[in-house]
Amino acid sequence: MPILWRYLLGHYLKIFTLSIVAFIILLLVTRLDEVAQFATLGASFFDVIMFALFQLPYILPIAVPISCLIASIILFKNLSNTHELAALRAAGNSLKNIVAPIVIAGSILALGNFYIISELSTFSHLSTRRMKNEMKSVNPILLLQNSHLLRARGAYVNVLGALSPGEEAHDVIFAMKNKHNSRLYFMAAKRFFSKDSTLGGDNVTIISHSSDGGDYDFDPFVIENIGSFSNPIEEFSLFMNSEGWRLNNDHLSLRFLIIKAREELEVLRKASSSHDDGAYESVSFFKSLSNSDFSKILSEILRRVSVAIAVFTFTFMGAAFGVDIGRNPSRRGIAVVIALATLYLAAFFAAMSLGSFFGISATLYLVPHIIIIALSFWTLSRITRGIE
Repeated sequence: MPILWRYLLGHYLKIFTLSIVAFIILLLVTRLDEVAQFATLGASFFDVIMFALFQLPYILPIAVPISCLIASIILFKNLSNTHELAALRAAGNSLKNIVAPIVIAGSILALGNFYIISELSTFSHLSTRRMKNEMKSVNPILLLQNSHLLRARGAYVNVLGALSPGEEAHDVIFAMKNKHNSRLYFMAAKRFFSKDSTLGGDNVTIISHSSDGGDYDFDPFVIENIGSFSNPIEEFSLFMNSEGWRLNNDHLSLRFLIIKAREELEVLRKASSSHDDGAYESVSFFKSLSNSDFSKILSEILRRVSVAIAVFTFTFMGAAFGVDIGRNPSRRGIAVVIALATLYLAAFFAAMSLGSFFGISATLYLVPHIIIIALSFWTLSRITRGIE
């Protein structure tokens, strides 16, 4: 490796490392609330540490592009302010040769970022989801002190008496919507307790809707008074997770995402081929294609590609707009970089919310990259010709 490349890459990687560590710490702090919620479910110290470590792959795909941008723009600003850039060009090094090692490093980091977002992030997302569901199913009494988790499942709980986390709760009121008949299910208990793998209760009253087929002007209901009951915890867990949870696209690695896309495409083809009219079949197929999960899968793949390309794009943008050839340092380049980075982030998050519309999301994911790369090339060509 040429000495010049080692010199430039050494400074670039130092700034990149400091930036990414700072971003990881900053973004990890924003996720401490989720880690704390997991800890309140009664998780062991080791599980809490693992849950916190699983947050890192969430953070890295966004932290890496921004760190690359900061590293490249600071590097070339320093080279310009110390006149090292002018000395290197006077020694016969073209601007292309000076920028090349940084751009190549950005390309390698882009490949690494694609692996992180396609493999590590999906694995960590799925693992954290499993850990939370396992903790919630181990001891339902723990859920009583996390009413927001129950509200997320459409349930209401209020503990009026004493609560011993993981053991028992007194004077509990529990209400939940029955999605089969759109009526409420109400239960009040003097005492709930959990022992080993059993959930029990004392002095329980249950009010539920009664559907006996009669035509009434009112809603019939049944009141049940139970002295005590005892059921396996698994039954309560199945009741609370009656809808279950499905694997979302962001839970799947790239390989499984492609397999799912092929299966979805085959289903659409079979559905559209059931019509006899060829013209209608073609129109129906493309209409279904644009409104199906297939579009969401393609949008998810493009999202990962966009985040990976952002590492290269941001590195190139920082190198192009970080160069100053005038006597007086200008902050115009930094302003342009902030504007372009904001444009990309705004388009990126807008595309995430429009995943069902593949054409729109693809445009929002890719067009900002084209704009940034084109402006960076144009800026470097002007600098090469001595134009600020």
